[in-house]
Amino acid sequence: MRHLTFRQLNIFATVGDHENLAAAGRILGLSAATLSDAIRDVEAALGKEMFDRSSRKMRLSADGRALLPDAKKLVREARALTLRHRSRSVLCIGASMTVGNHILPPLLGDFALRHPQAEITVQIRNTDDVIQLLAEHAVDAAIVEGRVTDSSLDVRVWRRDPLVIIAAPGHPLARTSDLAALGAARWILREDGSSTRWSFETAVADWPVAPYVLMTVGSNELLKAAVMRGLGLSCIAASAVAAEVRRGELDIVPLNCVSFQQTLSIVQRANRRSSAIVQEFLDLCLAAHVPAGVEADSRSGRTLPLASGSAETANVIGGKDASALASGRACNRSGPRKRDHSHLENGLPIGPFAS
Repeated sequence: MRHLTFRQLNIFATVGDHENLAAAGRILGLSAATLSDAIRDVEAALGKEMFDRSSRKMRLSADGRALLPDAKKLVREARALTLRHRSRSVLCIGASMTVGNHILPPLLGDFALRHPQAEITVQIRNTDDVIQLLAEHAVDAAIVEGRVTDSSLDVRVWRRDPLVIIAAPGHPLARTSDLAALGAARWILREDGSSTRWSFETAVADWPVAPYVLMTVGSNELLKAAVMRGLGLSCIAASAVAAEVRRGELDIVPLNCVSFQQTLSIVQRANRRSSAIVQEFLDLCLAAHVPAGVEADSRSGRTLPLASGSAETANVIGGKDASALASGRACNRSGPRKRDHSHLENGLPIGPFAS
């Protein structure tokens, strides 16, 4: 069964409207021979003659007159559909937790003001899940923390994001520099697949006592709430706790030797051209955050050491606590690594600062 194309219907509707090949040819920019071929294709597809060929003029037959209104309607609808989708831009971005919740919002706000008709979707997951969405073509591009090891993806370093150790105000370990004591404390960490979790485990691999993980959570907000209640310590991006630190709801453990950072990267499918709106958004991100000082080994996705007591972290946090944080203190790395959690074996004490 032969089907009519938009081109054939458009030619039929134009010729039928004017009943004149020359006039239709001027409108469509096509020759009389091309128009005649298209009309014959329409007639062959429908099995009916659309024009009366008994006269020297192009006159619609009864079947042609019956088809003309429907053909013109379909042509109008097809043109309207094209215009709607040409004017409506679609942006679908995947982002890891810290990026999506704390870094992208102002950029998305600026972009939405520039493109009020754009349809913007942001999928926020942990890094591994976001990369999977990108591989499945569920998002146009991804902005994630930490390592990206898939060689089929194009990875561009965007910026650095310092990680910090947080504690509830007044926690007995909030100002300690003893790694053995910190390792023996209770920790609330992000789930496996999270870049923050991977960066933390990499950075503390040489601690004398392996950190005791009391709780694993899939949300930065739940993680912060648990730490505020004194359930344990945690490691999180500085940008994710800046507001809580300024309000005095959380303290930063000022370790000059242990802290770490994660690299934020823009990730796209390799050898695939982005749409204009996706590229414009990524250009906006790159212009807003130039990754100064980050090594250009973007494809490895490796994290680079950065002291949590550094001035860079202080700049992210801001305020009074940041000044103390930037000074830092020496850390005690003496003794072999061990897993000493004997003080936890008789049950978990309930209440703040149980360590």
